[in-house]
Amino acid sequence: MTQVWPYFAADNRGADIRQWLNELDQYDMSNFESFHQAALSIGGDGTLLSLIHENSDCLHLPIFGINRGTCGFLLNSIGSKEELVAALESFERWQIVELQMLRVQMHLRDGSTKEEFAFNDAFFKATRGEIAGIVRGENLPDLEFCGDGIIVSTPQGSTAYNKSAGGSILSLERGMIAITSICSALEPIRLSIRDRAIEVEITRNINQTVFRADRFDTNDCIGATITHDGPIVRLAFLPGYKFEKRRYQPRFK
Repeated sequence: MTQVWPYFAADNRGADIRQWLNELDQYDMSNFESFHQAALSIGGDGTLLSLIHENSDCLHLPIFGINRGTCGFLLNSIGSKEELVAALESFERWQIVELQMLRVQMHLRDGSTKEEFAFNDAFFKATRGEIAGIVRGENLPDLEFCGDGIIVSTPQGSTAYNKSAGGSILSLERGMIAITSICSALEPIRLSIRDRAIEVEITRNINQTVFRADRFDTNDCIGATITHDGPIVRLAFLPGYKFEKRRYQPRFK
């Protein structure tokens, strides 16, 4: 039988899954370091992000998400204990999608740096007024932006904040990055590029700017170096799941 380590949403979502797993005593729920087959993420897409960021040591395992949230864009639908058993017994036939995270080096106001990783995106956003800055890359000229902010997104994150700001949905190619301005006062930036590193520098209204990489945020960041060489996340889906097709469907119906 497939040995799994379950990770639950912070609230009570997934209580049915917890009960079913308790009834299936062949599925040990102790520390994931004892097992080498799969992790379960039980909740919403945000629960999956929490698992990735709080338990980076388990990223060598495929992560099988079970939707107990709203959209469940990156998750599987499991509605009964029988479906759960069938899913775990089909482990050898799971479809694995490998997705790379962004490595984000933040340049802080005091001259120090801090590194974070982003599965979806990293962005600067004005908390008041407009911010201005420059985006630099090896394969693009210096680009000025001015407005509410700028987003740098992974392919998997391109369907989220990036899309709502008018950015393009990227194919799941490694090394691709979307750069999209937010409510721009200048010519909008809508780029999809393959570059080793993107530099973003804030040049105006630094004191009214927040920087966020997935769930981490700070008001002390004045620039960032963003590369598409972070950890690999291996998402697992039931046989026949059309991940790429699902990305282009509406998130809410």
